Amino acid sequence: MNGDQVMDISGSGSGGVAAAEAPVMSAKAALAGILALASLSACVVSLLLVLVGLIQAFVVVMVLPVLGIAGAVLGYVSLREIGKSQGRLKGRVPALIGLFLGLLTASIQGAAGIGVLRTYMDAKNTLAPAMGRLFIAMDRGEESTAELHLSQSSETPGAAKRGAMIAALRAKFGACRGATFDLATISEGRALATAGGSTPTGPMQVDLPRTVRLVFERGEALLLVWLDNLALEKGEVRMFDGLVVVSKGEKAGVQGRTPPEVMVLREDGPGAKVAKGFGMRVLAYWSGCFVHPNPERELGGRIGGVGPWSSPCFAW
Repeated sequence: MNGDQVMDISGSGSGGVAAAEAPVMSAKAALAGILALASLSACVVSLLLVLVGLIQAFVVVMVLPVLGIAGAVLGYVSLREIGKSQGRLKGRVPALIGLFLGLLTASIQGAAGIGVLRTYMDAKNTLAPAMGRLFIAMDRGEESTAELHLSQSSETPGAAKRGAMIAALRAKFGACRGATFDLATISEGRALATAGGSTPTGPMQVDLPRTVRLVFERGEALLLVWLDNLALEKGEVRMFDGLVVVSKGEKAGVQGRTPPEVMVLREDGPGAKVAKGFGMRVLAYWSGCFVHPNPERELGGRIGGVGPWSSPCFAW
């Protein structure tokens, strides 16, 4: 009887020890893996947001690598705790995933965030003020000031040719007050291309433009600007070519879309190529003159030197 009792107690005791020593999942390790995977998902989502043109959401996701950093920190801490637990804790795999994947995604997001921030600050603090000064100077006829922000290339249109575009802009929007830049400006630039067509219809062998918003007395207009790369290397902001959006274009029912209407500085420059490639409607530029294809609709019948659109350079 006593022997049986000893055996029962011994068996019960070994079972209790085994149950006590069964390793349990580290909560920190599990959370580290979840955060790292969420950070990776954020990277993928941010790329998808770019494809659909939601630039603001992309920036929010990419400049906040909090998930990756948190996953890496928890992964490191949980690995140390698992190592010191003498087998009581498990979860090395999710901890390692949290540590290394978290570091990777945080690095990607941080680098992207720094790049986005630098681009944003350059556009807001350098490009927009320079383009504002340029268009104000051209609007006022201050050619010496305008020349400071125009490419020194021999192909740059002269004052008379530039005056045609400025006269048309003044007639539609009033005097220029400057230029601004924000995240919505980037989205508008992408929407402009979408309104013209989902993909270019011809070869697009031109550099990507920068985007700012021109502010006038009676409204605003999107400006796609191509900069002089040689001047940029010297720290100078000079416009090589420009495309101003006069009308953004709208859906036109079952007939498709009404394409954006634009003005371009150079007749054969990158702005004209982009406009043609994306199916935009160019208010044509020939020898410094804009020829509107339908002036009665746009100008309310002000034709032949009548009204503010009058200019000796215009041909209606």
